[in-house]
Amino acid sequence: MAATNDYPQFINNSPCGEDLFEGKAQQKIASNICNIIKTEKNCNIIGIDGGWGSGKSNLVKQVENILTPEGYHFFIYDSWGHQEDLQRRSFLEELTENLTQEHLVKDVWELKLKKLLSKTKETESKRVPKMSIGIIVIALSILITPVFKSLADKITNYYWSLLVLSIPLLSVAGLFIYYFFQVKHGSIKQKFFY
Repeated sequence: MAATNDYPQFINNSPCGEDLFEGKAQQKIASNICNIIKTEKNCNIIGIDGGWGSGKSNLVKQVENILTPEGYHFFIYDSWGHQEDLQRRSFLEELTENLTQEHLVKDVWELKLKKLLSKTKETESKRVPKMSIGIIVIALSILITPVFKSLADKITNYYWSLLVLSIPLLSVAGLFIYYFFQVKHGSIKQKFFY
């Protein structure tokens, strides 16, 4: 008696590319899709909707079998096979690899792919000069010093005129001292001294 192998047999999950249904509905759909691809110049996307196991991959395989002998190139991307991967990255990698292996694009695309997939960015930053508060206060004190000088000239008492004349200088010195101690203790982040 001959020994038989009673191992489990798994059904192949890859599409056969044939319409095995009695009414040949998939063959009709595949022919219509091929006609659309050939005639419609503005047709960029064709959607095939259906549940798992409904024959979408088999339909695509039939379209490939019809169009490949006519000079069309097919690239099939398995999104389920890459569901754990970064979709953009894996799609670009597989498409570039397919096109370079078939010699449809130059090898320079492998370098371009590396650039597309890199996480580097080119940024251009421009520094806009800002005037610090200290510069503004000093400029204002220089501008108002003539006003205080004319007021000091009208005062006859020497000490009072000296006090009026020193108001801009004292205000600048006071602000510098105030901000110096605030910055030193960390309560103000160097807004005064740039």
